[in-house]
Amino acid sequence: CVTATIADRAMQWLRSWGLRPTPQRFAIARALLSSPSGASISHISEAVRDEVGGVSDRILLKHLQIMREASAVESLEGPVTLYVARTSQF
Repeated sequence: CVTATIADRAMQWLRSWGLRPTPQRFAIARALLSSPSGASISHISEAVRDEVGGVSDRILLKHLQIMREASAVESLEGPVTLYVARTSQF
């Protein structure tokens, strides 16, 4: 049995939702898929900056909004908003 790497899973996940795999989206996907119970914007921001460098929270939120509009990401409101990757069609 061959296990897909998180990078492979992130690329497949983006494509399964019809999302173009930009470097930022790829890094966001990796962060989300690494946190199945949800990731805060600070967790996603740190992961993306570690992977692709300086990206503003505004840009990250824009990408997350695009992912939400594609139904690929769900946001769970609470004291801290968590973003969860939907994996139903993946």
